[in-house]
Amino acid sequence: MSTWEELKDLGNNQFKQGNYNQAISIYTDAIKQYPEQDVLYANRALCYKSIGNFRNAILDLEKSLGINPKSVKNLKRKAEYCLSIGNFSEA
Repeated sequence: MSTWEELKDLGNNQFKQGNYNQAISIYTDAIKQYPEQDVLYANRALCYKSIGNFRNAILDLEKSLGINPKSVKNLKRKAEYCLSIGNFSEA
């Protein structure tokens, strides 16, 4: 079994190559095994954003922030994504 860091690295490599759906699949597998790792949700959110799925990106950022509410980077991303879909009150 791979560690969450190894799975994260695999997902990151797919993301860098522009294989966003493959990266989403890898992060999803990692989340199933290690649901307490906020970075996995945050990284998957970036993939969702990259394919224009802002709603799923926001949901993943909310999960990430539920684990690590002090992540300024993820708070900023959530606000950016909410603005992108016209959800100004949430942003």
